[in-house]
Amino acid sequence: MDTPKFKDYIQSLIFVKRLSDGLEDEVNRVAEKFGDEKTAKELIAEDQTLVQFYIPDKALWSEIRKLTSKVGEKLTEAMRAIAEENPFL
Repeated sequence: MDTPKFKDYIQSLIFVKRLSDGLEDEVNRVAEKFGDEKTAKELIAEDQTLVQFYIPDKALWSEIRKLTSKVGEKLTEAMRAIAEENPFL
């Protein structure tokens, strides 16, 4: 992989990781108000205005890091899913 493509690939990974960390913080904040993490995630899935931004499960870092094949393709799909859910990002 040439340097510019590698740079784009790494930047995308860092972006997804940072967003996932941020969403985790948001989930914890909502959980403090409404009980537990499971309840918070269910509420957020139903009403995404409870958080600053929303990431579909398939685009979370915890899922991305499990990938072993077609990583670039699946990372692109994850980025598109994040963009669809958050047009303001």
